[in-house]
Amino acid sequence: MHDGNPKSKIQNPEFGFTLVELLVVIAIIGILIALLLPAVQAAREAARRMQCANNLRQIGIALAAYESAHGAFPPSRVGCDGINTWVCAGRDLAGRTGASAFVYILPQLEMTALQEKFGLERGGVWNRHPGQDTSWYGDTDKTFAVGQRPAVYVCPSDSAEPMVDDHYGMPFPAATGSYALVAGTNGPSFGIDAYNVKLRNTGLFVYAVPRVAAEVRDGLSNTLAVGEVYDGHTLLGSNIWSYNLRHADTFRTTENPLNTPQGAGTQLLTGAAQYGVNSAFGSRHPGGGHFLFADGHVTFLSEGIDLDTYRALSTISGGEPIGAY
Repeated sequence: MHDGNPKSKIQNPEFGFTLVELLVVIAIIGILIALLLPAVQAAREAARRMQCANNLRQIGIALAAYESAHGAFPPSRVGCDGINTWVCAGRDLAGRTGASAFVYILPQLEMTALQEKFGLERGGVWNRHPGQDTSWYGDTDKTFAVGQRPAVYVCPSDSAEPMVDDHYGMPFPAATGSYALVAGTNGPSFGIDAYNVKLRNTGLFVYAVPRVAAEVRDGLSNTLAVGEVYDGHTLLGSNIWSYNLRHADTFRTTENPLNTPQGAGTQLLTGAAQYGVNSAFGSRHPGGGHFLFADGHVTFLSEGIDLDTYRALSTISGGEPIGAY
């Protein structure tokens, strides 16, 4: 029988938990949460990886549709920057646009309206590189376009900030992306060489020169087309999806191993822009990164992949033996 004393509720187990019992329950709940958290995080990362791979598959379908319609894949950079020899001789400003292949496949991704904003028929964007020809800065459609960030170009695991607010003095924001085109094996150790880096690198995507499928003698299924990059808002990892500039901004190589950190490995030590970039692919997924192959399939490559194999996969006609990956 209750005696009216409030303390009896604590002393009598019929009326509740003791303090010790309550602490034990809280401790058990904490342990269960600690055990479940890694599983929840792993499940979320698995979902992000799946979305990232799906993005690349969509890009692959778009590239295949572009190649079917035009008879060739788009160049990595449609224009020529300051090069004035071979295919770039005598080009006007419109022919020196720095627009990336990702701009040119927008219609195949059902984003024709966005591509029209770039207005490439009335002059380029990213002509040469910022600070050399900035006349397009006054075109509000173009500046609007470079500030858009299509979801298909963004990996959900990427930690990049969505916008770069000051890219070499540019007075408007530009959107980052999580993917870059595979230019081949000739990376930062080649400097800014017009032929060996920009126009005649060993991969599928180079400046100004569209590659046709017949040139891919190693086979489309053995040739890398697009890979992941991360933290594209930084100068050393710069990756503006609409822009293409040697060793950065959607133009990457396999000279450095996969997941070489920004500011490490072999770096570009010449040139006015992107000084110190390493041209490496990488991702925030544990252990490696996704790559789209030229035939449209997507594979997760381990960061421990044999470097010779990795480089062989990035060439179109090297004839190298390709090991397991």
